[in-house]
Amino acid sequence: MSFSWEDHTADYRIAVEADHLDDLFAEALRALACLQMDDPSGRGLPEPTREIALAIDATDLDLLLVDFLSEVLAHSTIHRVIYWRCQNLRFVHEAHRWRVTASIGGAPIEQWARDIKAITYHDLILVRTVQGGWQARYVVDV
Repeated sequence: MSFSWEDHTADYRIAVEADHLDDLFAEALRALACLQMDDPSGRGLPEPTREIALAIDATDLDLLLVDFLSEVLAHSTIHRVIYWRCQNLRFVHEAHRWRVTASIGGAPIEQWARDIKAITYHDLILVRTVQGGWQARYVVDV
């Protein structure tokens, strides 16, 4: 698994790779938290002391990723908690809809290094690689 940031005017483009879809979503969330904390390695992320349960629906996987990250970002902003650990990720695809459920862990925080305003649809991709893994790219507005 890996991720990288690319500074882009008032935005950051985040690229994520993983072998499995659940790992891709988990790494996308960890990358978002690392950006919020200005911690590229993720070593400074606080040990989770709070947990929320999420259930998100969307018509496509790429939209599901944006909605998933947006929901976590909303919880982070409202409760001043840096959420970064995903557990029990489950995906269901039926009747032309995707659903993800997960337990998300985080810890209270006093201040963000970067205030992320939104996860955007600009330049959004989520694809299966020829090797069978997954890649995603999304842009955040700061």
